[in-house]
Amino acid sequence: MDRRAAVVGALCGLAGTALVVQTFLPWASSGSLSRTPPVEVVALALDGTLSVVGAGDVVVLLAVPVLGALLLATAAVRLRPVRLLRALAGAVAVALVAVLLVRLAGLDPTRLDAARPGLGAAVGGLAALLVLVGVALDASPGRTARTARTVQES
Repeated sequence: MDRRAAVVGALCGLAGTALVVQTFLPWASSGSLSRTPPVEVVALALDGTLSVVGAGDVVVLLAVPVLGALLLATAAVRLRPVRLLRALAGAVAVALVAVLLVRLAGLDPTRLDAARPGLGAAVGGLAALLVLVGVALDASPGRTARTARTVQES
């Protein structure tokens, strides 16, 4: 395995782990859900105890750690179809983390002073950044590909 593949695998593995871990950390630092991690929010919403969380939010809260587990499971696999699946899962995970940052942590780009991100939001944001870097690095042509093109052209 070359260094680039190892770095991509490490980034996707770390991102996947972070996406699973964020499920057990509170996403808001103040407000009604400030001490409630997503795993408990889902349980309360499914019980009917928490009415402020809709079915769409529950799906997002459940999908993020599942996508994280998928990223973690495929981190070391270099087969092209698996790499494409990992890139798709990563892109969806980044979009869902963005939704959670707005819905749970109150991150409004027009009013950042009102934001109340908690540790879960920070871990989720870091995971999204790691996914983006890993997928971009995996998609970019490596030195070997450039060298092969140079040799073919001469």
